[in-house]
Amino acid sequence: MVILGAIVLIIMVFILLIPPALFLSPTVTFIDTEISQASPNRIPVQTKTDFGNPEVIASFPHQISKWEGEDYDVTKYVELLGANLILLRGYMPITFSQPLFFTIVQSRTTSSFHPPKICFSGQGYEIQEEEDETVQVDDASWLQSPTAASVPFKMLVITKSNRDGKLMERRVALYCYVKGNQFYSDTITLIQTEALAPLQGSYEGSLNEQKDFLAQAIPLLFSPMQADTRWRPLALSLTEKGAGGFALLAVLLLIPIGIIIYPILLNKGSTKY
Repeated sequence: MVILGAIVLIIMVFILLIPPALFLSPTVTFIDTEISQASPNRIPVQTKTDFGNPEVIASFPHQISKWEGEDYDVTKYVELLGANLILLRGYMPITFSQPLFFTIVQSRTTSSFHPPKICFSGQGYEIQEEEDETVQVDDASWLQSPTAASVPFKMLVITKSNRDGKLMERRVALYCYVKGNQFYSDTITLIQTEALAPLQGSYEGSLNEQKDFLAQAIPLLFSPMQADTRWRPLALSLTEKGAGGFALLAVLLLIPIGIIIYPILLNKGSTKY
């Protein structure tokens, strides 16, 4: 009984210290740069679209500011990878000589989902650089939000050479993950852009074009989290309810404490007798 009471007390304290939204709300969504853990620069957002619905994702605008998009057929890749959906679209800007490739992939983290580094390596690319980057969103709703309008991304510079070792291709890629509430779903969404870059010298032109595109695309996919995102544990929420909240909090703690104390008191009474 004492051990059982101690276990129940530990579980109850854990629950009281966790914000209710963390395990009660299926709409908790984060943009992050890490797939298997939470990075320090992740940000909470609200999704504007259903990332699990192929028809909804396919309706994502083909015309975005100066970019005009054209879809690629990815049916065989969806079947091959067992992904929920894949969107691959090439956007050709008016002021840039190379297309920008925009990708959305949703899948289960434990089955067919592969991080970009693994996918690029499997396609024969070598990772030359890997850095943390941010995309500044200038949309009014983002700038007025208490959430920072700087969205985290991971940048990769990749190259491909021929059999003789001659450099044939160089690309710059930006990507992030959209992760929901892990208590409700084991799916994860990848958002990625990539563009060709000069074989030598600076790749800033390709990088800046992608940042410019993403600054326009992100407000079409997400809105900043409006709710108070401070750490507000359940215990604090209960105390704000007044006397009834304090009473409920006391009951939740006294029940496991009673389970622990009762056999001890009973044993002392029996010993004394």
